Amino acid sequence: HPVNARAWLSFLGSAEAQYSIGVMYDRGQGVTRDPVEAVKWYRRAAVLGYAKAQHNLADAYRRGHGVNRDYTQALTWFRKAADQGLPQSQNSLGLMHFTGQGVAVDYTEAIRWYRQAAEAGDAGAQANLARKYYNGHGVACDYGEAAVWFRKAAEQGDVRSGATLGFLYEKGKGVRQDYQEALKWYRFAAGRGDAEAQFNMGVMYAKGRGVPPDPKTAAEWYRKSADQGDAQAQFVLGTKYEAGLGVPKDLEEAVRWFRLSAKQGFAKGRDALARLGRQ
Repeated sequence: HPVNARAWLSFLGSAEAQYSIGVMYDRGQGVTRDPVEAVKWYRRAAVLGYAKAQHNLADAYRRGHGVNRDYTQALTWFRKAADQGLPQSQNSLGLMHFTGQGVAVDYTEAIRWYRQAAEAGDAGAQANLARKYYNGHGVACDYGEAAVWFRKAAEQGDVRSGATLGFLYEKGKGVRQDYQEALKWYRFAAGRGDAEAQFNMGVMYAKGRGVPPDPKTAAEWYRKSADQGDAQAQFVLGTKYEAGLGVPKDLEEAVRWFRLSAKQGFAKGRDALARLGRQ
Protein backbone atom coordinates (compact mmCIF):
# COMPACT_ATOMS: atom_id res chain seq x y z
CA HIS A 1 0.00 0.00 0.00
CA PRO A 2 1.49 3.40 -0.99
CA VAL A 3 0.71 5.03 2.35
CA ASN A 4 2.28 2.14 4.30
CA ALA A 5 5.29 2.20 1.98
CA ARG A 6 5.79 5.92 2.59
CA ALA A 7 5.48 5.37 6.34
CA TRP A 8 8.01 2.54 6.21
CA LEU A 9 10.48 4.60 4.18
CA SER A 10 10.00 7.49 6.58
CA PHE A 11 10.67 5.16 9.52
CA LEU A 12 13.83 3.80 7.87
CA GLY A 13 15.01 7.37 7.40
CA SER A 14 14.65 8.13 11.08
CA ALA A 15 17.66 8.13 13.38
CA GLU A 16 15.88 5.87 15.85
CA ALA A 17 15.30 3.22 13.19
CA GLN A 18 18.89 3.41 11.95
CA TYR A 19 20.12 3.02 15.51
CA SER A 20 17.81 0.03 16.03
CA ILE A 21 19.16 -1.64 12.89
CA GLY A 22 22.66 -1.06 14.20
CA VAL A 23 21.76 -2.75 17.48
CA MET A 24 20.33 -5.73 15.57
CA TYR A 25 23.58 -6.19 13.65
CA ASP A 26 25.63 -5.59 16.81
CA ARG A 27 23.78 -8.28 18.77
CA GLY A 28 22.83 -10.64 15.96
CA GLN A 29 19.11 -10.15 16.55
CA GLY A 30 17.24 -11.50 13.52
CA VAL A 31 20.33 -11.05 11.34
CA THR A 32 23.84 -12.47 11.24
CA ARG A 33 25.96 -10.62 13.76
CA ASP A 34 28.07 -8.07 11.89
CA PRO A 35 29.92 -5.36 13.90
CA VAL A 36 31.05 -3.58 10.71
CA GLU A 37 27.46 -3.27 9.47
CA ALA A 38 26.40 -2.17 12.96
CA VAL A 39 28.93 0.67 12.90
CA LYS A 40 27.59 1.78 9.50
CA TRP A 41 24.06 2.14 10.90
CA TYR A 42 25.22 3.71 14.15
CA ARG A 43 27.11 6.31 12.13
CA ARG A 44 24.04 7.19 10.06
CA ALA A 45 21.97 7.76 13.20
CA ALA A 46 24.83 9.50 15.02
CA VAL A 47 25.24 12.05 12.23
CA LEU A 48 21.53 12.82 12.63
CA GLY A 49 22.21 13.60 16.30
CA TYR A 50 20.78 10.47 17.94
CA ALA A 51 22.58 10.30 21.30
CA LYS A 52 22.41 6.52 21.82
CA ALA A 53 23.88 5.95 18.37
CA GLN A 54 26.62 8.46 19.10
CA HIS A 55 27.43 6.54 22.26
CA ASN A 56 27.52 3.15 20.54
CA LEU A 57 29.65 4.53 17.70
CA ALA A 58 32.05 6.02 20.24
CA ASP A 59 32.22 2.75 22.13
CA ALA A 60 32.97 0.90 18.89
CA TYR A 61 35.89 3.26 18.26
CA ARG A 62 37.09 2.91 21.86
CA ARG A 63 37.07 -0.90 21.73
CA GLY A 64 38.00 -1.33 18.07
CA HIS A 65 34.77 -3.24 17.53
CA GLY A 66 33.70 -3.24 13.88
CA VAL A 67 36.09 -0.38 13.17
CA ASN A 68 39.76 0.40 13.79
CA ARG A 69 40.35 1.58 17.34
CA ASP A 70 40.51 5.36 17.41
CA TYR A 71 40.40 7.09 20.80
CA THR A 72 40.13 10.54 19.22
CA GLN A 73 36.97 9.54 17.36
CA ALA A 74 35.68 7.86 20.51
CA LEU A 75 36.16 11.04 22.53
CA THR A 76 34.45 13.12 19.83
CA TRP A 77 31.33 10.98 19.72
CA PHE A 78 31.16 10.36 23.47
CA ARG A 79 31.28 14.11 23.99
CA LYS A 80 28.46 14.72 21.49
CA ALA A 81 26.26 12.23 23.35
CA ALA A 82 27.38 13.47 26.77
CA ASP A 83 26.54 17.05 25.80
CA GLN A 84 23.02 15.81 25.10
CA GLY A 85 22.90 14.49 28.68
CA LEU A 86 23.45 10.77 28.03
CA PRO A 87 24.84 9.42 31.34
CA GLN A 88 26.55 6.36 29.77
CA SER A 89 28.67 8.65 27.61
CA GLN A 90 29.47 10.92 30.53
CA ASN A 91 30.66 7.85 32.43
CA SER A 92 32.76 6.75 29.45
CA LEU A 93 34.36 10.19 29.21
CA GLY A 94 35.23 9.88 32.90
CA LEU A 95 36.92 6.55 32.21
CA MET A 96 38.89 7.90 29.23
CA HIS A 97 40.14 10.93 31.14
CA PHE A 98 40.98 8.80 34.16
CA THR A 99 42.97 6.23 32.17
CA GLY A 100 44.40 8.59 29.56
CA GLN A 101 42.75 7.00 26.52
CA GLY A 102 43.29 9.47 23.67
CA VAL A 103 43.78 12.31 26.10
CA ALA A 104 46.20 13.25 28.87
CA VAL A 105 45.28 11.74 32.24
CA ASP A 106 43.13 14.30 34.02
CA TYR A 107 41.59 13.16 37.30
CA THR A 108 39.71 16.41 37.81
CA GLU A 109 38.00 16.11 34.43
CA ALA A 110 37.35 12.41 35.03
CA ILE A 111 35.66 13.11 38.37
CA ARG A 112 33.60 15.89 36.79
CA TRP A 113 32.21 13.49 34.18
CA TYR A 114 31.72 10.64 36.65
CA ARG A 115 29.81 12.96 38.96
CA GLN A 116 27.59 14.25 36.18
CA ALA A 117 26.65 10.72 35.17
CA ALA A 118 26.30 9.54 38.77
CA GLU A 119 23.97 12.39 39.65
CA ALA A 120 21.90 11.48 36.57
CA GLY A 121 21.47 7.99 38.04
CA ASP A 122 23.99 5.91 36.06
CA ALA A 123 24.89 2.95 38.28
CA GLY A 124 28.27 2.40 36.60
CA ALA A 125 29.24 6.01 37.19
CA GLN A 126 28.02 5.86 40.79
CA ALA A 127 30.24 2.82 41.35
CA ASN A 128 33.19 4.51 39.64
CA LEU A 129 32.79 7.68 41.68
CA ALA A 130 32.47 5.64 44.87
CA ARG A 131 35.71 3.80 44.11
CA LYS A 132 37.54 7.08 43.56
CA TYR A 133 36.43 8.33 46.99
CA TYR A 134 37.25 4.93 48.51
CA ASN A 135 40.79 4.87 47.09
CA GLY A 136 41.45 8.62 47.10
CA HIS A 137 42.01 8.76 43.33
CA GLY A 138 41.41 12.24 41.95
CA VAL A 139 39.64 13.26 45.16
CA ALA A 140 40.52 13.16 48.84
CA CYS A 141 39.85 9.74 50.37
CA ASP A 142 36.40 9.92 51.96
CA TYR A 143 34.78 6.67 53.09
CA GLY A 144 31.55 8.43 54.00
CA GLU A 145 31.14 9.83 50.49
CA ALA A 146 32.19 6.47 49.06
CA ALA A 147 29.47 4.76 51.08
CA VAL A 148 26.84 7.17 49.75
CA TRP A 149 27.68 6.35 46.13
CA PHE A 150 28.25 2.64 46.70
CA ARG A 151 24.75 2.48 48.20
CA LYS A 152 23.19 4.26 45.22
CA ALA A 153 24.91 1.86 42.81
CA ALA A 154 24.11 -1.20 44.91
CA GLU A 155 20.45 -0.25 45.13
CA GLN A 156 20.44 -0.36 41.33
CA GLY A 157 21.88 -3.87 41.43
CA ASP A 158 25.63 -3.25 41.16
CA VAL A 159 27.06 -6.34 42.86
CA ARG A 160 30.60 -5.13 43.54
CA SER A 161 29.25 -1.96 45.12
CA GLY A 162 27.09 -4.04 47.43
CA ALA A 163 30.09 -6.13 48.49
CA THR A 164 32.17 -3.05 49.25
CA LEU A 165 29.30 -1.37 51.09
CA GLY A 166 29.06 -4.47 53.27
CA PHE A 167 32.77 -4.18 54.07
CA LEU A 168 32.36 -0.51 55.06
CA TYR A 169 29.57 -1.46 57.47
CA GLU A 170 31.53 -4.38 58.88
CA LYS A 171 34.57 -2.21 59.59
CA GLY A 172 32.71 0.99 60.45
CA LYS A 173 34.49 2.99 57.75
CA GLY A 174 32.59 6.12 56.78
CA VAL A 175 29.44 4.70 58.37
CA ARG A 176 28.46 3.53 61.84
CA GLN A 177 29.60 -0.06 62.31
CA ASP A 178 26.57 -2.27 61.78
CA TYR A 179 26.98 -6.02 61.37
CA GLN A 180 23.35 -6.51 60.33
CA GLU A 181 23.74 -4.00 57.52
CA ALA A 182 27.06 -5.58 56.58
CA LEU A 183 25.39 -9.01 56.40
CA LYS A 184 22.56 -7.61 54.31
CA TRP A 185 24.93 -6.28 51.64
CA TYR A 186 27.34 -9.22 51.77
CA ARG A 187 24.39 -11.53 51.30
CA PHE A 188 23.12 -9.43 48.39
CA ALA A 189 26.49 -9.66 46.61
CA ALA A 190 27.32 -13.22 47.65
CA GLY A 191 23.99 -14.46 46.37
CA ARG A 192 24.85 -12.97 43.00
CA GLY A 193 28.15 -14.79 42.81
CA ASP A 194 30.65 -12.29 44.21
CA ALA A 195 33.53 -14.42 45.54
CA GLU A 196 34.84 -11.77 47.93
CA ALA A 197 31.41 -11.28 49.47
CA GLN A 198 31.05 -15.05 49.81
CA PHE A 199 34.35 -15.16 51.68
CA ASN A 200 33.23 -12.31 53.93
CA MET A 201 29.98 -14.14 54.67
CA GLY A 202 32.18 -17.01 55.85
CA VAL A 203 34.08 -14.64 58.13
CA MET A 204 30.85 -13.24 59.60
CA TYR A 205 29.54 -16.72 60.44
CA ALA A 206 32.93 -17.92 61.68
CA LYS A 207 33.35 -14.96 64.04
CA GLY A 208 29.71 -14.54 65.00
CA ARG A 209 29.36 -11.03 63.62
CA GLY A 210 25.67 -10.21 63.42
CA VAL A 211 24.80 -13.92 63.66
CA PRO A 212 25.53 -16.66 66.19
CA PRO A 213 28.87 -18.36 65.40
CA ASP A 214 28.20 -21.19 62.96
CA PRO A 215 31.31 -23.05 61.71
CA LYS A 216 29.30 -25.22 59.31
CA THR A 217 27.65 -22.29 57.54
CA ALA A 218 30.96 -20.45 57.54
CA ALA A 219 32.61 -23.38 55.78
CA GLU A 220 29.80 -23.47 53.21
CA TRP A 221 30.43 -19.85 52.31
CA TYR A 222 34.19 -20.33 52.23
CA ARG A 223 33.65 -23.22 49.82
CA LYS A 224 31.50 -21.13 47.49
CA SER A 225 34.27 -18.54 47.32
CA ALA A 226 37.03 -21.16 47.05
CA ASP A 227 35.21 -22.92 44.22
CA GLN A 228 35.39 -19.64 42.29
CA GLY A 229 39.16 -19.56 42.76
CA ASP A 230 39.54 -17.12 45.64
CA ALA A 231 43.01 -17.98 47.00
CA GLN A 232 42.35 -16.72 50.52
CA ALA A 233 39.13 -18.72 50.74
CA GLN A 234 40.96 -21.81 49.49
CA PHE A 235 43.54 -21.41 52.24
CA VAL A 236 40.97 -20.80 54.97
CA LEU A 237 38.88 -23.76 53.82
CA GLY A 238 42.06 -25.84 54.04
CA THR A 239 42.51 -24.79 57.66
CA LYS A 240 38.93 -25.84 58.41
CA TYR A 241 39.56 -29.33 57.00
CA GLU A 242 42.83 -29.56 58.88
CA ALA A 243 41.15 -28.68 62.18
CA GLY A 244 37.74 -30.23 61.50
CA LEU A 245 35.89 -26.94 62.02
CA GLY A 246 32.50 -26.98 60.31
CA VAL A 247 33.64 -29.85 58.08
CA PRO A 248 34.92 -33.37 58.80
CA LYS A 249 38.59 -33.44 59.69
CA ASP A 250 40.41 -34.47 56.51
CA LEU A 251 44.11 -33.79 56.09
CA GLU A 252 44.19 -34.78 52.41
CA GLU A 253 41.33 -32.40 51.63
CA ALA A 254 43.15 -29.70 53.60
CA VAL A 255 46.30 -30.27 51.54
CA ARG A 256 44.27 -30.12 48.32
CA TRP A 257 42.95 -26.66 49.19
CA PHE A 258 46.33 -25.46 50.43
CA ARG A 259 47.84 -26.50 47.10
CA LEU A 260 45.19 -24.68 45.11
CA SER A 261 45.84 -21.57 47.18
CA ALA A 262 49.63 -21.90 46.88
CA LYS A 263 49.39 -22.29 43.09
CA GLN A 264 47.95 -18.79 42.99
CA GLY A 265 50.90 -17.45 44.97
CA PHE A 266 49.09 -17.16 48.29
CA ALA A 267 51.94 -17.23 50.81
CA LYS A 268 49.95 -18.76 53.66
CA GLY A 269 49.01 -21.65 51.41
CA ARG A 270 52.67 -22.33 50.66
CA ASP A 271 53.54 -22.01 54.37
CA ALA A 272 50.85 -24.52 55.32
CA LEU A 273 52.22 -27.05 52.83
CA ALA A 274 55.73 -26.52 54.14
CA ARG A 275 54.53 -26.96 57.73
CA LEU A 276 52.90 -30.26 56.74
CA GLY A 277 55.86 -31.34 54.65
CA ARG A 278 53.62 -31.57 51.57
CA GLN A 279 55.07 -29.10 49.07
